[in-house]
Amino acid sequence: MAPDLKAAAEGDPYWKTYMGRFFGILDWGEADALLGALKSGTGAGAGDWYLFDTDRPCPETTASQPELAGALDDNLALLADFRDRTVCGTLYVDDRQDPSFIKMFDPYRMGSSCGGTGANTVIARWIVSRAKPSPLPPDGKDPARGAALWKRLIGWRTG
Repeated sequence: MAPDLKAAAEGDPYWKTYMGRFFGILDWGEADALLGALKSGTGAGAGDWYLFDTDRPCPETTASQPELAGALDDNLALLADFRDRTVCGTLYVDDRQDPSFIKMFDPYRMGSSCGGTGANTVIARWIVSRAKPSPLPPDGKDPARGAALWKRLIGWRTG
């Protein structure tokens, strides 16, 4: 189950921004320009950035330029298989001209990112932001409920 981002957004500015309005980077040229600026630390990519790989613990410090460039290379490697498609569709920014919050989705596990809200929202694989990230919120899943369901499905009696 995905983290409940809608609930987290109510009390946390970082996740409120995450759940806010974003613009999809559809054009491959625009995607390359954005990722290139971030990799080189020039233009819109200049300055300090936090790199939050949502498969890892929340970062406490901004990423070094080599660390950020390495993560972006990983993202570009994932996108290589999708270059024959007419649109990119895996990058979202809060501001096209001067981004401060960038969501980068793993194309192999992004599901339908346009329709998800709240607990059904697909979490981006990498979040690159000027703001210090907050840890991922809990998923809200009650482990006892899942265990009870499995017990009923396999006919396991508890008493």
